[in-house]
Amino acid sequence: MAAAASALDSQQLDGELERALAGLSAALEGEAQPAAAGRALAVLTLLLSRAGDGQLPAIHAALPAIHAALGVDDQLVQANACAALTAAAALDDGLAASVAADCTPKLVGLLRSCEGRGGELQLNVVSALGQLARDQQPAVQAVMQPEALPCLLRMADASQPLKLQEAVADGLCALASHEAARDALCGAGAVPAAAALLAQRGDLGPPQLEVCARALLVLGMLLPGRPPAAAQLAAAPGALRALLALLRQGGDVDCRVLARDVLGQLLKDDALKPAVEAELRGGGEAS
Repeated sequence: MAAAASALDSQQLDGELERALAGLSAALEGEAQPAAAGRALAVLTLLLSRAGDGQLPAIHAALPAIHAALGVDDQLVQANACAALTAAAALDDGLAASVAADCTPKLVGLLRSCEGRGGELQLNVVSALGQLARDQQPAVQAVMQPEALPCLLRMADASQPLKLQEAVADGLCALASHEAARDALCGAGAVPAAAALLAQRGDLGPPQLEVCARALLVLGMLLPGRPPAAAQLAAAPGALRALLALLRQGGDVDCRVLARDVLGQLLKDDALKPAVEAELRGGGEAS
């Protein structure tokens, strides 16, 4: 009975995917219909969250149409296409490889063009590239280029919406997970960028701590064995104060441990240790 129901659910999902893809293709043919394309992409993204191995061929077949939607001159369509590509890449390594090979240049172009505009497109572009940069070398190489990486680093700002901060931190985590990229990340300013995400406004609630945890993970990957990176962090405005606040907060144990580890990296540097200890003592007295 359960197997029959599962098969029926799979057949129903296949049909829904087919209808959504047909709707997207129709909206993209001839004179593009942005509203219809946007709706079809939103439906596709929802369906991808329910998809399994049985739907992979249909999703592979849908990728060219989703890729084409990135070129529609409509921010909602482009944002929804990015969301659909992120969902597809998260499903399967083969899908991720196809998305990275076919869509990375366009995604990087969107990253550059939407910088400073905010909104859903910027968030979804950053999320898509972060997802791809976890395992796909074409995406890593493209985002590390001089015309792309500075755009991502400039978005590392605690005044930005929290969802964007989290997506930027995720992207930096994905890049920093590749050891071969770490020196270049440090040279481009990833350490001050991660430090900037620690400077959260107001109370350190769960959303803010999520951002901080990701920024601390980035620092934890970039600091070891790189004294210049440690010096950059120690010199970043407010960084030591933020690390002390994270060390003392009680809302997230993992975040506290990560902050302790990052401070430990700084204290290993004999040149930095006196200044770091003085700052920490000063922070303790001020509190």
